[in-house]
Amino acid sequence: MFQFTDLTDRFQQHPVGSALARDLFSQEDRALIAMSNDLSTWLHKKALPLWAERGFCADECRFIEGLCEDDQPRALADNRARVQPRQIFAFTSAWLRGWRGMSPELITGSFDWFMSRYRRSDGTFGNIVNAEGVLTDPQFDLYNQSFVLLMFAQMAQFQPAQKALFEAEAVSLLKAIKAKYANPHGGYLSGPAAGGFMEANPHMHLFEAALAWEGIANDNSVWLDLSDEIGTLAIRRMIDPSQGTLGEYFNLDWTPAAGAKGKIVEPGHQFEWAWLLVRWANRCNNPWAKKAALRQYQFGRIHGTSQHGLVMMSVGQDATVIDPTARLWSQTEWLKAAILFAQEPSISGQHDFMSDINSALQAVFAFLNAKENGSWIDRIDPNGHTLDAKAPASSLYHIISAIYELEDALDVLTYHKHF
Repeated sequence: MFQFTDLTDRFQQHPVGSALARDLFSQEDRALIAMSNDLSTWLHKKALPLWAERGFCADECRFIEGLCEDDQPRALADNRARVQPRQIFAFTSAWLRGWRGMSPELITGSFDWFMSRYRRSDGTFGNIVNAEGVLTDPQFDLYNQSFVLLMFAQMAQFQPAQKALFEAEAVSLLKAIKAKYANPHGGYLSGPAAGGFMEANPHMHLFEAALAWEGIANDNSVWLDLSDEIGTLAIRRMIDPSQGTLGEYFNLDWTPAAGAKGKIVEPGHQFEWAWLLVRWANRCNNPWAKKAALRQYQFGRIHGTSQHGLVMMSVGQDATVIDPTARLWSQTEWLKAAILFAQEPSISGQHDFMSDINSALQAVFAFLNAKENGSWIDRIDPNGHTLDAKAPASSLYHIISAIYELEDALDVLTYHKHF
């Protein structure tokens, strides 16, 4: 799989693969188009059909937590709140691109299953539902709410006739978060599981949801305000000005958490934050945000990749390796960020992002090549060996976002650069 030896045939599948275009394109351009075509074929012909069949419980009309090493469904007692919104995001994204391997009734059914089981009395959503469909862990977690907001944005595009309903649901949820979990120092409390710390990761996904709603809401003022709030908070409080890194844990006043916790830097999150900050910077014409995003990216690229070319889980602010394990999601976020930076005229000359796109693709393939039928492995150890061959369903959200990011950028990265 993913060997790319028949570049000419695969190159010709792309709309720009004409005889004239082939004369203009370099071998690197043609290889990039071939890789994108292969990833798209793998996604639509293997991954999505597999997960629509084995990753979906038709009896209950819900997505499951993941697949075992042999690609059979994992029988788990707990159903995390994040899984349904992320799978709904993935399958609606594919549907909006023309894939029809799952009926819209099943997708909307999974949405209804989620809404009927996880919603709390205050309008927010709980954490875990058991095998009997009972909300056994009703705790608030900001991370989960962020993905519910993103799910609402996707459903608004998937069912445009119901857009007003989904937008009202999203605004209502955001109001509930602000009413009960706003931090006087900025941002929002993560919930009991955070142990009193402010966490960057849920804010990153809240940022993502706000940016998604900005472009589609009938009244996008609330979402513009939210993205401005989080983007500004990241620039002014979360990012270490000396290193350019964005940490994971903070005190209520957004000073870094004491001890080792306050020094943790996840390279995958550096790439993910950078991808979001550049998008926000383009909307509000903020050159400082772009510079901050570039510093994050460069730290992740220089200090966060292993000798095997894989993005590691965590390092310290001084670049000391903390957890050399590599997970699939981090590789996809590297790919997304490299693709976006390669399209930025004010940034692209400062780094060889085209080379990074190829390197990030090879990192992604390391996790996909181990499986032949559309699944993946989750973790690779520091020696390059498979550490966890189980496939979490939640990875599909990262995978599909990266594949479509590459598809959307192909013309800019190849064809248009020649004119």
